[in-house]
Amino acid sequence: MNTMASTTSRTPANNTGSVGHVVLRNVTKEFPTSGEPFRAVDNVNIDIAPGEFLTLLGPSGCGKTTTLRMVAGFETPTSGVIELDGKDMISLTPDKRPMTMVFQSYALFPHLTVRENIEYGLRIKKMGKEEMAEAVDTALASMSLTGLQDRSPSQLSGGQQQRVALARATVMQPRVLLFDEPLSNLDAKLRERMRIELRQMQRRLGITSLYVTHDQAEAMTLSDRVLVMNNGRIEQIDSPEEMYRHPASVFVADFIGRANFLPCDVIALAPRDEHSTDIAEATVHVLGSEMTIAAHHTVRQTGDTVVLVRPESMRLESLPEDETRSIHGNVVRVLTCVFYGDHVEYEAESDSGTIVIIESDPDLESIKQEGDWARVTFDPSRAWALPTE
Repeated sequence: MNTMASTTSRTPANNTGSVGHVVLRNVTKEFPTSGEPFRAVDNVNIDIAPGEFLTLLGPSGCGKTTTLRMVAGFETPTSGVIELDGKDMISLTPDKRPMTMVFQSYALFPHLTVRENIEYGLRIKKMGKEEMAEAVDTALASMSLTGLQDRSPSQLSGGQQQRVALARATVMQPRVLLFDEPLSNLDAKLRERMRIELRQMQRRLGITSLYVTHDQAEAMTLSDRVLVMNNGRIEQIDSPEEMYRHPASVFVADFIGRANFLPCDVIALAPRDEHSTDIAEATVHVLGSEMTIAAHHTVRQTGDTVVLVRPESMRLESLPEDETRSIHGNVVRVLTCVFYGDHVEYEAESDSGTIVIIESDPDLESIKQEGDWARVTFDPSRAWALPTE
């Protein structure tokens, strides 16, 4: 599904100059092969608001990095338009575009100090010494690097090196910041901390940011909006919250977080309003019960439909002793039980297939064991009906 900008529940960072409006219209990129050209990016349309943090997310080979490289100027579109604040960017070389990129490898000069690395782009611009010193001091302070300016990159930790790369990018005062998986070389704990720092920095500076990652957690925590790509096409552009709760396709639902897809029979559909043909709700028969849940607008009674329920929205209840011990309806048998401390994760066998249930902060006495029989339930308001692919 190709789509332009949509309303989100998160507000982009303030950009007082209202600059950094990036638009991609019908952008396609083909690479020559021995046969038919390979279409890496297929008719992509994106509208990024000034100050917005947009993340491109998807599996390897989906086209997200190629899209970023076309915005940066390292690749030329086969067709389409790329504009920044209404000005064509395709005709400009990367060094002429008011953008800076932060790379996965940091790309710091090992023979230069921290200050000299940050100064590098400003020297090329021939900025005056006093103005440059003031700009670099501000960048050092904003990235918590004050006191480290005379060290070489080899004397810094991975997180400090990443801050230097960010300082070098932001000191140029670009209209757009581009990120190519910049946190992937950090260990898990440092990566989590850097996500918070990066988001705070972006919101403080109000610079439009385009970020590429394959890490779903990174995309969800950093972004005003997330764009999921698959096979060169846009599957969905939305706020992290909306994409997680109301994904546009089974692919997006499965890629963003973990999901249970429960087969169902669609009994009735209700439109959004009396003047609309878009579906808003579906009455379905699922796990032995009839319920009404929110539905994607393309759900039809004649098509195959599944009910999406996230594992943390499902509950396991003990089965009374006099209840029949057989898999039917919402009666399940626990296959695995793994205790993680703050939560317990179950896999249960049902007549809808294997179901994953995550219970947070469990009472130790209530934890089910492998082989136990239980009833699985969920709140219909936490479910979402989707057409299958």
